[in-house]
Amino acid sequence: IDEVLLVDCGPETPQAAERAGVSLAQVRAVLITHQHSDHFGPSFLMHRSWVTSLPLTVIAPPDVIAACRQWVRDDAPVEFRSVIAGDRVPIEHEDTTYDVRVVAARHATLLGQAGHESVLYDITTPRDGRVFYAVGQTAGDKAHRKASFSVPISDGLLDAVGLGGACQLAHQ
Repeated sequence: IDEVLLVDCGPETPQAAERAGVSLAQVRAVLITHQHSDHFGPSFLMHRSWVTSLPLTVIAPPDVIAACRQWVRDDAPVEFRSVIAGDRVPIEHEDTTYDVRVVAARHATLLGQAGHESVLYDITTPRDGRVFYAVGQTAGDKAHRKASFSVPISDGLLDAVGLGGACQLAHQ
């Protein structure tokens, strides 16, 4: 999202950031949508400790948080926040606050296999307004490539099926 907030951190994230000329060392919070390997590479937690001692907050569904813990030393400056749909999480950094709403998602393959716990994030940022982060079809493995998210929004303004990347929502 910006230099403070990162959504999903798969194994390609460090290389993508380097190609874009962006440092991940200043990131203060990581929101993870689900436990598939292209969205969640927990080794980033260990690698980050090699370049910075700044505190980091990891926000994710409970199964992702459980998988993260084994990658972090007990004395590491990492806070884990387990979230479920309906949660609202403020992320404060210096004199600004990000408002993160956790939205229910269902992530399963076309083969009918059960997916991992999944959430999406409706984020209001201090500078860029409101961003709805939804993940859809990817270039990953065949099962994941055919996966999609179905997102129920209570006010009926958005029914996101198979969205990819981040899309801007108008302020209400």
